[in-house]
Amino acid sequence: MIIKSKDYFGKIKKIKKINIDDKASLLSVFNFDILPFKPKRIFTVNNSSLVIRGNHAHKYDEQVVFCISGSIILNLTNSIKTKAFNLNENTSYGVYIPKFIWTSTQYKNRKSTILVICKNNYDEKSYIRKYLEYIKIVSI
Repeated sequence: MIIKSKDYFGKIKKIKKINIDDKASLLSVFNFDILPFKPKRIFTVNNSSLVIRGNHAHKYDEQVVFCISGSIILNLTNSIKTKAFNLNENTSYGVYIPKFIWTSTQYKNRKSTILVICKNNYDEKSYIRKYLEYIKIVSI
C-alpha cells in the first residue's frame, strides 16, 4: 500500500526488468497500476557533467523516479527526516516522491539517466526552487 502524505516517501512496488540479451534489457514500467496516481507526464534526465540536479520541491505534483542507466543517489527530505536512495540500472523499484518533499539527484557517472513519471503536467508554479522558501512553507 502507498501512503500519501508529506511525511512519507519511499519505495514502490518492484518493476519488471526483462533482460533481452547481454546487450539490452527492457524496463517495463508501463503497468501504471503500480503507481499511486494516474500519470500525465513522463520525462528523462541525463547528466554528463556529474553535478547535483533537482534541488526543488513541488507544491502539488507527485512523482516516481527510476534509474534506467548508470547510477544515482536520490536525496529526499521533508525538512525533518532525510532519506538517500542509491539507485542504478539494476534496481528493481522506483522511488515515490509526494508533494512538499525536497529532492536532489547526484549522478554517479556520465551515463546515468533517470525516468520520472509525474501526476501532473508541467507547471512552473508547482516548483519551490529556494530551500529557505521551502522551509517556511513546510513549517506552517
